[in-house]
Amino acid sequence: MLSALGLAMCMRGYRVLFTTAAELLIRLMDAKRGGTLERQYRSLDRMDVLLIDELGYIPFEREATDLLFQLISARYERRTIALTTNLSFEHWTQIFPDEMAAAGVIDRLVHHGSVFVFSGESYRLRSRPRGKPPKST
Repeated sequence: MLSALGLAMCMRGYRVLFTTAAELLIRLMDAKRGGTLERQYRSLDRMDVLLIDELGYIPFEREATDLLFQLISARYERRTIALTTNLSFEHWTQIFPDEMAAAGVIDRLVHHGSVFVFSGESYRLRSRPRGKPPKST
């Protein structure tokens, strides 16, 4: 779904970056360690639309989520962010260990945004032939 949104935005001439939360946080941490964090933020700021997939699937250390908080805060009311997560807002302290940071991120994302909640069976599981166990990888 998020990739389809990104494709539609690209077709309309927007600069779009699609990334997983894990890839983004690794990118930010590497930039911080390498002394290029501000350059990385400027590069991300050139994107009209930042699409972050799978937020909350992989736990990260506080330093990484603090960098994500800074990125979201910097884009607030200036640039678009869309993200997917399997966590309801009350569980965002699993992503942002500081309750104030979690509340701040949620506030910035929903202030001018929309929240879509999907429920039901995964489309990946639905497309699997019945009676067959999932393939192990």
